[in-house]
Order: sequence, then C-alpha cells, then structure tokens
Amino acid sequence: MSVWLPVSQAIIDALPTVPTVPTVTTLVATIGDKVGTFTIKQIGLNVVEGVFYNPWPLCCFSMNRTITVGDDIGISCEGVSIILENINFPSQIAVFQRTLTSGGRSCPICLSGDTIINTLNGPLNVKNVTVGTPVWTVDRFGRKTTGTVLEVRKSPVPSIHEVVHIVLQDGRQLYASPAHPTADGRTIGELRQGDILDNSVLTVVELVPYGQAYTYDLLPSGDTGFYWANNILVGSTLSPA
Repeated sequence: MSVWLPVSQAIIDALPTVPTVPTVTTLVATIGDKVGTFTIKQIGLNVVEGVFYNPWPLCCFSMNRTITVGDDIGISCEGVSIILENINFPSQIAVFQRTLTSGGRSCPICLSGDTIINTLNGPLNVKNVTVGTPVWTVDRFGRKTTGTVLEVRKSPVPSIHEVVHIVLQDGRQLYASPAHPTADGRTIGELRQGDILDNSVLTVVELVPYGQAYTYDLLPSGDTGFYWANNILVGSTLSPA
C-alpha cells in the first residue's frame, strides 16, 4: 500500500541535490591529431609539441606550445579539462584524459556594463535590459525592424579580464569581450585598425583592462539576433544554434 505524506516546499528546497557527475573520456592521439584546441606536431620522449589555439581572452590567437605529462590543455571557462596522462614515444602516441563538467562559469564573450542598447523607448543601459524589452533589430534581408528581448545574460568575469576598445571614424565606440560576434560574421577580437565595421572605418582597436565584475548580452526576437550597442550593429552570443 502506498502512503502519501504532505511535504512543504521549504522542506523540498532544503533537500540536498545530487551533484553533477563529470564526463570523463580517454583520448588517444598521434601526430596531426587535434585534441581540443591543441594540434599535435611532434611527440618526443618526454614532451608533446604542437599548436595551441586559445579563444580566451583574445579570440583567434594561436601559439606553439610544448606540454608534459600532467599539463592541462582544456579551456577551463568552458568546463573542459584535457590533461596529458602518458606519452608512448616508440608508438608515437599521446594519451589524454578529457573531463567535461557542467555548471561552471561561462567564458566572457559579452559587452561592457557601460553599453547603451537602442530600444524602441530610447537608449537604455544594457544592465537594465530585461526579457520583454522592445529593441531595434534587423531581419535576414538587412532591414531595420522591431524585436522583443527573449533572453538576457550576465556573465561573471575574472579580475584580469580584458576587453577590446574599438572606435569608428564617425565617433561611435564600444567596449566588448574579444569573442563577441559582430553582425558580419567576425568577432570583435578579429578586428583591426582600418577595417570596415557597420559602414565606418575602425580608427582604434586596442585591448584594455576591463575592471568590472560582469559582462552582458541579450537576444532579440527575429531572424538574426542582431541589435545596436552604442549605435553599432552587433550579433548576440545567445543566438540559437
């Protein structure tokens, strides 16, 4: 016989939750293989040499890197750890342990807390944008149209986080994390002085200390997920895949 007992919500909320179990995978790789963002170029007796691509904090930067047993080549802010466990030099094999966790902090890819968003009711600080805020966006044909904010993000960033400061020839400027997308398929970190962005020439592109605790982003409804930040059309990191 089943007996049902009433339990208050307060008691339910106080119950301990089951911790998320990390996903652990063994990766066996050789020369030419890509492990995470690390491409193996040479396997030595005690070291593995290759090219490491690290999107944080500066997008699209690659460098030569030599790793030894115990080194982690994962992207920690994505919740990924990839540790070199063993080198089999005669067989030219490197063995890694990949651990994927969830619930960790997200990588900083958003806008400065000083950013102003173009809404239907006038300029609004990004910190004050909420779900349901009406904003300006563009459709898939590039036509300016209205949208409603479907999602907002406030991401914690480390104290050493740096952002890219861009200034356009017409005076518009923006501070954003290097990996934040533009509206033309690039990222802020890929921009260079002299490039064209939103119909103007970039006169300043510099990496500067951030100094705030969070970055911010939003997703408007519509075809593109684009919106205007400091009067510059940008993409959203929250766009559906």
